Amino acid sequence: MFRKELAFTLHQAVRNELPSIKRSHCHELIAAAFGFNSRASMDAQGMLTQSALLNDGEWDEYDSWDDTFDEEEPAQEYSEVDVNQLSTRLDALGLRTEHATRIADVISNLLREPQIVFADYGSLWHEDAREHIIERAKTHPNAAYALACFNECSMPPSSEAYWYNQRRQGIELNTTQIEFADEYGEAFEQANLYQSLLKKAAQLGHADAAYVMADVVESEEEHESWLRKAANLGSVQAQSHLAIHYEESKWLECAANQGDFSCLDTLARQAFEQPNSESLIEGYKWVKLAKLYGHDLTRSIADNDEDYGPVFVLHEGIHLPKATKAQIDQAARDATETYKQYSTDLD
Repeated sequence: MFRKELAFTLHQAVRNELPSIKRSHCHELIAAAFGFNSRASMDAQGMLTQSALLNDGEWDEYDSWDDTFDEEEPAQEYSEVDVNQLSTRLDALGLRTEHATRIADVISNLLREPQIVFADYGSLWHEDAREHIIERAKTHPNAAYALACFNECSMPPSSEAYWYNQRRQGIELNTTQIEFADEYGEAFEQANLYQSLLKKAAQLGHADAAYVMADVVESEEEHESWLRKAANLGSVQAQSHLAIHYEESKWLECAANQGDFSCLDTLARQAFEQPNSESLIEGYKWVKLAKLYGHDLTRSIADNDEDYGPVFVLHEGIHLPKATKAQIDQAARDATETYKQYSTDLD
């Protein structure tokens, strides 16, 4: 059973006790059972499936996944419905909340036996899910990006296109030449499919898709355009790239607040160059914030050779200027506040 069937069964089970409940309400309540505020928010992230199907999928074929998709924890298993959360959702839907416990029990029984789980789009590529992903890719950015990732490939080099171009010009080819032309043609079509899917995901608002598009396009103008689109959509990598390589300073703090090493390092060094107390605190704030994100800006990093040791320095650590305990404590408080605001991984 997936959500459509679950909603139908839930509706059949409780409609006598709750005559005003609609099938659409049941979809919302099932989403609430998995911790989502709405059916729409669930659809934006993934879909329900059976855990057994995830194990039978083609996951191992893909070894170049983006961080968007978590390979280690692709599925969110249902444990127990939070009756209070369900009651809140019932109230928001205009339904009587005294039935929350009964509905929770029904949903629990429906989900438990077939081991229904919620899985993000990146972990779904078994036969039963493909049609759903393709359909949802028309409107949902994550589904569209997942579909693009499943079709990821590089454009074949133009140097291999000779026989393909000869055939397109109507020139008769022998068997071997036809094989070369077919091979290039298939690779070319697959690359075009990947790029069109990637572009669709980016146009739907997927930040990482827009960032990858910047590397796929050929012209510098398009490259910059996609970088800026990705940055505006929230891609930290794009923001950092524009800040460091295009010297667009407005992106420095955006990327630094979200833990980008290069931008944190740049802002810390800029602050320490200013001879005043406020800048000193600011510099220490970036150093402290970097530490919260797992970066040590004071540590030098060298490219090491097994036989000769350090060959050249990749990053020269920041030498911290003298500061009072009060200044350092203030910087630490500012860093913690920023980390709480921007990080989703705060312990």
